[in-house]
Amino acid sequence: MYYTIYTQAGLGAEAAAKAGGDKVDFVQMAVGDGNGSDVTPDKDMTSLVNEVWRGDVSIVSVTEESANWVSVEAKIPVAVGGWIIREVGLFNAAGTMLAIANYPATPKPVLADGIYRDCYLRLYIAVESTDNITLTVDPDVVMATREYVDSLVEPLQLSVLEVKRRAFFYANTLF
Repeated sequence: MYYTIYTQAGLGAEAAAKAGGDKVDFVQMAVGDGNGSDVTPDKDMTSLVNEVWRGDVSIVSVTEESANWVSVEAKIPVAVGGWIIREVGLFNAAGTMLAIANYPATPKPVLADGIYRDCYLRLYIAVESTDNITLTVDPDVVMATREYVDSLVEPLQLSVLEVKRRAFFYANTLF
């Protein structure tokens, strides 16, 4: 079973936010290879077992499934890799790990492996109130979901069909 939990620091940050302090802000995501072993998340962890990459979060949003689930996304660039992802951490701007997740063993290849790809990671974390979380979108790194693109394309397709229909109608009525 794979899951994400708050660390002690994350629990403290959420409690402080609920008491009127700063909101919980997931700024960076890090991945680790667990030193070759599966990782069991523990709230007392302050770092990943073996961090191999860290980068900025691209999207923090409330999920459609539940108003108390937050989705946190990041992209590992194509040029980075050569290891197997087994653990993921979420960090604030000060570098404090707020949440830890175990992750299904997922290879992140590089070109030297004969194959390469960008890797998009999405973690879900249950929160007491999304009012305590800073929701952000970085327009420089955000990727559109298939559902979003499809929702835009369908009206455009109808518009193109309507233009063709009208052009056909006018062409046949003018001559």
